[in-house]
Amino acid sequence: MYKPQKEAKAAIFIRLRPKTRDLLDDACEAQQRSRSTLVDQILEEVLTTHYSDINSRLNNMIGKA
Repeated sequence: MYKPQKEAKAAIFIRLRPKTRDLLDDACEAQQRSRSTLVDQILEEVLTTHYSDINSRLNNMIGKA
């Protein structure tokens, strides 16, 4: 059976306020995902929205992949 290779990941350490950590834990439980997966997804969505090139942002707005 073919298994795609996982992307290389870099470990980082972040500080969270207790309320933020509680929200993260609640979201992880609700989505059945790990903290690292959820943080990666959230950061990618937020940073892509603000810092990707204009063509990618426009494509995201109109729903093109």
